[in-house]
Amino acid sequence: MSPRYAIYLAPPGDSALWAFGSAVLGYDAVTGADLAPPALAGFDAETWHALTQEPRRYGFHGTLKAPFRLAEGLDEADLFAAVSAFATGYRPFELPPLEVQQLGPFLALMTPTPVPALLDLAGCAVVELDGLRAPLTEQEVARRRPERLTARQLEHLHRYGYPFVLEDFRFHMT
Repeated sequence: MSPRYAIYLAPPGDSALWAFGSAVLGYDAVTGADLAPPALAGFDAETWHALTQEPRRYGFHGTLKAPFRLAEGLDEADLFAAVSAFATGYRPFELPPLEVQQLGPFLALMTPTPVPALLDLAGCAVVELDGLRAPLTEQEVARRRPERLTARQLEHLHRYGYPFVLEDFRFHMT
């Protein structure tokens, strides 16, 4: 299968937030270094490593546009040019202090209240960059368990390649 790409929000690699997120995951995606797991009561290193295995693959981040395959006829240069042009239309903004919250079966850092600038950025990334995305395969649709989605989420899945976008988006960092 062809490579997948995503649009992520990540703190600067030299920030305290990046250091914290990388330490929790046991992996620094900037340097490629594996890190010792944090010393947490009730968790040995092996257990912690197993618990963080899936998020560690991606490094510490918040997803703006979920992973996708490039549309036919496009390449990485097209992707980078489109994302660069998209990003120039946005001004930096600050997030409030993040909180550890449960999101489904996992823990994530989340904003305590919605942040309009962040919601706008994520929504526009989903819509404006969607022309880069190849249509989902039947297997990709099935992986999202469409029978468990609301009608709106199912519409989002087919239209934008991911069900939890726009009105159903909840920013989180893992």
